[in-house]
Amino acid sequence: MRLRPALQLQRLASLVKRKLLAWRRRWNLSQIQAATALRVTKRTIENWEQGTRAPRGLARDALLAKLQHPPP
Repeated sequence: MRLRPALQLQRLASLVKRKLLAWRRRWNLSQIQAATALRVTKRTIENWEQGTRAPRGLARDALLAKLQHPPP
């Protein structure tokens, strides 16, 4: 059974939120430090952590891959 697109996006946003928060806590990074390491803005980090926005497609895949490793 396929999920409705809105529900699918909500689940992806939740996944990104959890993974990003865990990564920041593990490496003791501020939002600004995380934004610099991921080459995005602080506002983007805020949106991802609040679950209001999430990257899609290849951008999401790249982000999740980066969150598997320590920050540069």
